[in-house]
Amino acid sequence: MKVGIMSCPGLGDGLISLLLAENLSQSGNEVEVFHAGVLCELKKWFSSATILSLPAAYNEKLLDEYDHFFVFYDQGHPWMNHFISEGKKKEKVTVLNASSGRKNGSQPFYEDAYLESDRSMVENMELFCRRVLCLLPTTKKLTLNIPAAVGKDPKRVVIHASGAKEGKRWDLEKFLRLYEHLKKKNFSPIFVFRESEKEEFAPLEGKVSVKFCKDCDELARFLLTARFFIGNDSGVGHLASSLGVPTVTIFRNKRGSKLWRPHFTKGKVVYPPSWILNLSFCRLRDKKWQSFITVNSVLRSFETLAHEQKFSAKP
Repeated sequence: MKVGIMSCPGLGDGLISLLLAENLSQSGNEVEVFHAGVLCELKKWFSSATILSLPAAYNEKLLDEYDHFFVFYDQGHPWMNHFISEGKKKEKVTVLNASSGRKNGSQPFYEDAYLESDRSMVENMELFCRRVLCLLPTTKKLTLNIPAAVGKDPKRVVIHASGAKEGKRWDLEKFLRLYEHLKKKNFSPIFVFRESEKEEFAPLEGKVSVKFCKDCDELARFLLTARFFIGNDSGVGHLASSLGVPTVTIFRNKRGSKLWRPHFTKGKVVYPPSWILNLSFCRLRDKKWQSFITVNSVLRSFETLAHEQKFSAKP
């Protein structure tokens, strides 16, 4: 069958859609993934599917060009609901709509895929392929076309202090303190950003080690050199995980960490303590979450991960 997958726009969303593509491709399907973001910059890294730019305008012929479409639900997309409606009439569309909220199961199209809020999206994709699509065998790994001559720095810890959403960013000052702690423990930490973020983070140059990457291809090559990754809840963490780099990811809440944590390889998540009040009339934990995650708590999670990986940075 010729199968289309319509991804949500984030980099992490795109990588999750590629995991669905990986499983469909393993079962003999021809798969094309549509993405509105930067996933196209990684075309040569993944061979399980053709990666295409999502059309800006609705194309009524698109449905007829495929035997089936899998759509990752994006409520704000300008023509997705119409596409789904037309596809449902022809029994050619399956919708995947994940939610980390307490009311998971009540969102539109939940019964198309039965995605569970207490499992990672990587786990959910594998279970969806096995239980709903009845594909065998299934996998939680992406097949990669690794460029030649990319070696690891055994002490390198890549730190990503940015993210597309400001509300998901831990305090930069705390990242800088974490950087100093890692240096004292004989690691080689380095911050990574996109070139488009240079104006915002250029002041860090000369104070700490910084790498600016022009696109996701260069970013992926750089992440491959790392032994570990520490960062905010963002697509870069998912990219590191998909490349086999163990991750520590900082989340603003526990519920979100269960569903959206990077999980292609081993990793840890850090979030505010559950005992902090989060009553509906004040939402203290949600509003002040950065204040409730300490540098020491992130460092402890990193040290636990390093220990589990049987890694030591001692001279």
